[in-house]
Amino acid sequence: MLTNRRLIFLTQTFFGGPGSKVLGEVPCTDISLAEVKIGMVSLIRIAFGGQGDGVALTFPRMDKKNAEAFAEALKPVTG
Repeated sequence: MLTNRRLIFLTQTFFGGPGSKVLGEVPCTDISLAEVKIGMVSLIRIAFGGQGDGVALTFPRMDKKNAEAFAEALKPVTG
């Protein structure tokens, strides 16, 4: 779950939805979008801070719109 302050990692339910247990969280100021590949299986890589740590998230084809929206929400605001 992405809020305006942090990225929250939740458990997953049997059917793939978000669970209720928080696994971890990272402040938005410490994350950046490292890579996005949208396709049959979409891939979003998120970097944490400047230490080379991060996570890769995959989205199935039926979740392509959510992957695109998530990647767009992670893009830095320019202006």
